Amino acid sequence: MNDIPAGDLSAREYALENDAASLLGRMLFEFSRLDVNLGLCLVWAGDSTRQEHLTRSIENCNFKAKLGQLSKHINDKFSQHSERRDAYANWIQRADVIRQQRNALVHGRWGIQALTGLNKMTFSVVSSR
Repeated sequence: MNDIPAGDLSAREYALENDAASLLGRMLFEFSRLDVNLGLCLVWAGDSTRQEHLTRSIENCNFKAKLGQLSKHINDKFSQHSERRDAYANWIQRADVIRQQRNALVHGRWGIQALTGLNKMTFSVVSSR
């Protein structure tokens, strides 16, 4: 392993931290878009005479609750062995995994360390769980 001056290592860690912050920010924006679109889906899939009420009720829901509402909606609308129901259920399951990953990143403890050797730099997220 090569010896790297402390200043160079510090600069690498700072650059890596900036890159990680940028990626996390992009992920949060995309997750927010997904959350907004899920809310719109729930409002428009519901009773069209109650859109204002549905909009207000959805605004107070977190992403997990919205997934639960979508699951209930598809279970009520489609038969048990419907391809559409299965497709929605699969999407809900994948979206919940994304939600859990987002929560781990946002609520976890961050540790970024530039490691040397073969010019590799890595970072890790230490979950708060």
